Amino acid sequence: MIYKNPPDQIFISYSRKDFAMANKLNKRFRKINYSVWFDREDIQAGHLWRSQIVEGIEKCELYVIVLTANSIISDNVRRELDLARAKSKSILPIVMDSEPLPLSKDMEYQLVGLQRVNYSDLRGKKLESLVLDLTQITETVRMPIIGPPFAILQNDQGNVIQLKNKKKRHKVGRGPLTDIDLTAWDRNFFISKQHAELSFNGDAWTIIACKSAGNPTLVNGIPVSHSFEVALTNSDKITFA
Repeated sequence: MIYKNPPDQIFISYSRKDFAMANKLNKRFRKINYSVWFDREDIQAGHLWRSQIVEGIEKCELYVIVLTANSIISDNVRRELDLARAKSKSILPIVMDSEPLPLSKDMEYQLVGLQRVNYSDLRGKKLESLVLDLTQITETVRMPIIGPPFAILQNDQGNVIQLKNKKKRHKVGRGPLTDIDLTAWDRNFFISKQHAELSFNGDAWTIIACKSAGNPTLVNGIPVSHSFEVALTNSDKITFA
């Protein structure tokens, strides 16, 4: 996947004290033909800094956080990470320091479940392969639903889960307590153990979000509430997380 259009970008979050390190990463992404949102270059004169940051995160396909002793105590980096989490972005933490890096409690909470990668390990084509894998994961959790009577969930890689129409409610989430286990489709751990429920009433499918879900469920980009069900039609795109 080559990033050529403005909505398909990598957002690099870093402490301004680490500009040289972050710029090294920025240049590596650009060298392998990825379009990068990097604030020293991309914030235009006359535009509000905060609004540009929000827009950059909203449009990015992958949020990269440069982890250093400076960034883990940076309020701006923490806010950007909070925003990326809230918008369900695929997140890649890259550790730049050679020594073990103790995270702040806030940072550790936000990065729980995410594998941190050492920059020194990203030699050759490893960086390109890693980014491609993560951006495909973002697409993986968007699925069209087809039916009734024979409904399926299908992700962008062509993997299919057949829904059993005879069962009224299908719990969607992670692990053995679900009817539709999406663990294999969600290596970023964005999907909750009890994330949403799909229901079949004999004529149509509906979906409702679980109260316990840590991330949202969306139908065609619109958040689904846990207080009422949303009717689904053929080929609706559902985003779990």
